[in-house]
Amino acid sequence: MGTNGLWTTVKPVARQINLMHHALASAAQRTASTDQLYTIGIDAYNIMAACVAANPTNPAKTFFYKLANMLYYPVQFIFVWDGSERPKEKRGHRVSATQLWGNVQHLVKAFGFAVWQAPGEAEAELARMAAAGIIHAVLSDDSDSLVFGATSVIRWAKTTDPAATIYVASEISQKLGLTLNGLVLYSILSGNDYDAGLRGCGASMALKIATCTQLADSLVAVCTSQSPEQARNSWSNTFKSWLSENKKNALLGAWHPHFPSIDTLRKIISPAVSDFTPEIIADINRQLHYPPSLVTLSDAYSLVFGGLRGAADVEFGAERLLTFQNCVFEPYIARCLYLPSTRRDRNNPNSIRTPLGHITLADYQRRVTQELHDPANSDFVFTQHQIFFNTNTLVHETTREPLLPASPAEKVSVWIPFLFVQVFDFGDKYIRSDRRQLAGRPSPAAPHPTGSRVLAALDAHTREILDMPSTPSSSKRRMSSAGSGSRKKRPATSLGSKGTKVDAVATSAAAVSTEATPQNGSKLQPYYISD
Repeated sequence: MGTNGLWTTVKPVARQINLMHHALASAAQRTASTDQLYTIGIDAYNIMAACVAANPTNPAKTFFYKLANMLYYPVQFIFVWDGSERPKEKRGHRVSATQLWGNVQHLVKAFGFAVWQAPGEAEAELARMAAAGIIHAVLSDDSDSLVFGATSVIRWAKTTDPAATIYVASEISQKLGLTLNGLVLYSILSGNDYDAGLRGCGASMALKIATCTQLADSLVAVCTSQSPEQARNSWSNTFKSWLSENKKNALLGAWHPHFPSIDTLRKIISPAVSDFTPEIIADINRQLHYPPSLVTLSDAYSLVFGGLRGAADVEFGAERLLTFQNCVFEPYIARCLYLPSTRRDRNNPNSIRTPLGHITLADYQRRVTQELHDPANSDFVFTQHQIFFNTNTLVHETTREPLLPASPAEKVSVWIPFLFVQVFDFGDKYIRSDRRQLAGRPSPAAPHPTGSRVLAALDAHTREILDMPSTPSSSKRRMSSAGSGSRKKRPATSLGSKGTKVDAVATSAAAVSTEATPQNGSKLQPYYISD
């Protein structure tokens, strides 16, 4: 889908990334006062269609597993659905306006992800969201996202694998010379979902025309002209003169009187999108801060997959419980730790407050070795924590029944960036390289210095709350901006004074219970998604 040949054309500027690392590094580069994780907008129809292709008999279950995998990432996702003003036809085929499966939005909300209805096409709406600063990137396989003006587009083949490809509009402009207006002209010439383009004009020729002439800017001005037809004809005459001067006789012979189509231009340049007022942006941001709820998710799962059996069916209940144990519980705990409102309890250094309750750290940690690197962004290296907790503390807020069977030491591995590791109150919270190591080898094992840059972003008040040092420690100390952990068991040790990477061991006090109470006696009021 999208503009013919565009993915191939922009391939030279494509960057291979680890999405987990990319999201963490983006969060670490922002100030500590931010309350927004890395935010990705998703064309819901695009991902639903992919689920249908992968599993025609039960696409909704594939979609559920994708959502569970996404929950593990320190990313806020917003799913955007097409609206009634979307084009009725694409590439000569009628576009279905009906939703692929019913009640799927309940699943999205229960996972703590946001839902948004676009007036027209989701790709255009997502590009507008990026321009408004609501999202940081668009997740889509439709290259039209770039043509509509998305600042960054991510292609992510499998949610079980963090490997992804990112295309940044500014890099496309700088390295290929394709500005936004140039992308519009490229799309008009090579063909897109609305028009076949100029016959005989391939990707390389479209790129040359879009980057080596002034035709792109004047083409976009056609739509704002008081007489679009007259402006289009004037533009066409200029273009045909260029073709004649450059001996492009084949393209001249393929020209037809009504090219380019005014209707196609309007669909690309002036699509139906929302007017993102401050009130609307605030509403979307509220959705982005909803935590996931096991109770709401259990109800949504029953609604979508229970069918005639319903939640009371014993066999279905057992299947649902097994699915949650295998696919949901671990990323659910991880998401609780990523929530911006999660903080360390000042009255109890070993207690972490989340919107859904408390998690209490053990007094001893374990040495670990696992790190997360990404050659695309070597300035940041993250280490992993393994969190231990008791599942019998997860109870239904009404019936007080356990949501999962009791287990003395379930664990979850969580990648935690510097700005969120504050809740763990480790002695050394950032990574810093040793200059001698950097000078000794071309590809050092030690990461590049980031501690001082990130630490400088924290204000004095935040440092006081977190008991953080005001200046970086000696460069001889290896420090960690996040914890790490391998799944191999190691002897328990106390936190090392040398800034060794550590593995957090925690016990959940009441992750879903409404009776979660901090040390100072005040009751935490967990909140849940409301439709």
